[in-house]
Formats: sequence, structure tokens, C-alpha cells
Amino acid sequence: MYALMVDLDRVEPREARALAVSAPDLERLLVHWLVDLLFVTETEGLVFAAFEVEVDEAAGSLRALAHGEPFDPERHDAGYDVKAVTYHDLEVVREASGWRARVILDV
Repeated sequence: MYALMVDLDRVEPREARALAVSAPDLERLLVHWLVDLLFVTETEGLVFAAFEVEVDEAAGSLRALAHGEPFDPERHDAGYDVKAVTYHDLEVVREASGWRARVILDV
């Protein structure tokens, strides 16, 4: 999501935000997390490029630490303005090599 918003190579991990969400399934867990990240971006002006994420499937919870910094138009080329995370064609799938997710964003 943030790769659409800014050049991730220019975002430095100067600040961190802890986020915790819960949901009855993995798809909604992903949406809740992305919505919370967007909220932080919109209210605090932070953009993120690195994440530490722990998912407890049995409990339906996600805890994460997002690393980034305040958006600086002098250093961060603005990309798309992500307005919302949608449920359209949402998918989270476990594969042999790891996880694959598809989420459509409203820009």
C-alpha cells in the first residue's frame, strides 16, 4: 500500500507505531490493519516502509510495529492518495512458500 503512496527507498525508520487489531478471519484482519495504518497516515502524517508483524490465527489477532517517518514533500515523491481499503476480491491464502494476499485499494 505504501509503495503506491511514496518511494519506499526514501522512507527512513525514524519513528515506530504499534498497532493491534482483531477480526474473525484473516481477510478482515488484513483490512482492519491496513485501515489503521491509513488512519495513522491521515491523522499524524506518517508514512511507513518497514513492518514487524505477528499474527495469531487462533485468536484472530494481529500485532505490528510499523517503522517510518513524517511525510516530507521535499524528500518523498508523492504517489497515489489511498482513500480506502476495500473488501472487493479480498483474498488471503497460505501457500507452500508463505502467504499471498490480494486487496484492492480505492485511490
